[in-house]
Amino acid sequence: MVARDLDGKISVKDITEEGHGTIGAGALIGGLAGLAAGPLGAAIGAGAGALFGWSAELVNEEAVTEFADKHLGGLAPGRRAIIAEVAKDLASTFENLMAANAGTASA
Repeated sequence: MVARDLDGKISVKDITEEGHGTIGAGALIGGLAGLAAGPLGAAIGAGAGALFGWSAELVNEEAVTEFADKHLGGLAPGRRAIIAEVAKDLASTFENLMAANAGTASA
């Protein structure tokens, strides 16, 4: 979800993910990669992997914010928008759902 506050600043809130899956996956992969070097290597690998996952989440959030700034310039202060990727065969269902909830959909 993208929101524009009353001062006109865009903010992004990812409502589809619970927790930090990217951080956990990075920690797991890093820990497994470092396991060959023993427990210390696994701990260092897990820490580095978690840091890498966290940075990936920040980059993704920044990309969504840039997209919103570029494509949602007409979003009035105090309003919200949902950015969703919808399969072509479900587009009409999504448009009907948005219309039923006083929303609009655009490609």
